[in-house]
Amino acid sequence: MITLGVETSCDETSCSVLDSNPESQKILTNIISSQIKYHEPFGGVVPSIAAREHAINLPIVFNKSIRDIGINDINLISVTCGPGLISSLLAGVTFAKTLSWKYKIPIIGVNHLEGHVHSVFINRPDINVAEKNIYPQVCLIVSGGHTALYRIPKPGKISRILGLGYPGGPAISKAALSGEHGIFSLPRPMSKTKNYNFSFSGLKTSVLYLVKKISPSGNYSDLKKQTMADIALEAQEAIVDVLTSKTIRLAKETKVKSVIVAGGVSANERLREEIISRAAKINPPPLVLMPAPEFSTDNAAMIAMAGYHRYINSRCGKFSWEKVKAEADLELN
Repeated sequence: MITLGVETSCDETSCSVLDSNPESQKILTNIISSQIKYHEPFGGVVPSIAAREHAINLPIVFNKSIRDIGINDINLISVTCGPGLISSLLAGVTFAKTLSWKYKIPIIGVNHLEGHVHSVFINRPDINVAEKNIYPQVCLIVSGGHTALYRIPKPGKISRILGLGYPGGPAISKAALSGEHGIFSLPRPMSKTKNYNFSFSGLKTSVLYLVKKISPSGNYSDLKKQTMADIALEAQEAIVDVLTSKTIRLAKETKVKSVIVAGGVSANERLREEIISRAAKINPPPLVLMPAPEFSTDNAAMIAMAGYHRYINSRCGKFSWEKVKAEADLELN
């Protein structure tokens, strides 16, 4: 079965082709067009620019993704319908629905976060989504816009305070590589609470106050490069500590068989190391599943994968383009 994935929830335009059956899945193509250079001057994603670039890039990315197959070979279209920027979502959903209508191809809408969950199974022939021995599981999804812990931060602001550039997460990670431990101390927001909620607004405020305190001008322009690296390292450690602590605590309490860490921030080496290290201390240790770094960020391969599994397990007999709608605040259920 051939599935076309379409992803435009934020600022990456992506199309992917998945060849799959119940026993195995193979990604034939996964084309991604990044918009970083257009948003970097603004320090974040500008919705109107993102929508414009999606409209320009979708036909190009689509044609590249099906270069080795014909449109008539596609059996299913899987498109991200939320959550995300509504203008970006509409670009992808409208494009996918048009293909479905014109070529009479079944279409299914997929939750973007569900796609991230499925990203850990890409190029993993040793593990199947349907395997019972990996359930129940705890899933931590961390990206620029979402931090959620499921049973089955916005680092960009800190980056702007330090003048490290966009995208914030990778910029902080890069700066942290040359940082020294113990120079600064930042709080671990909500790490002691008994619930599993996340909030990094207090950490952002602490970084802002720290910069104002140690900088003569009150902003990053007077800070030495090493000082910014030291702050970046401590900020990264604070984020990783909170994410890891709550994930492992939930894994222990619910006695899960596997722990999934997905989303753009899952590419962070420090987070990966800490999750693996702490999970290994649980008795018995759960299986830790993380996507390959190239599938951590937004991509259509994970959307194709999620759509395929939702399609073959659905009891709905009709997958019409008329039923697919973009929803900016779509919940994962």
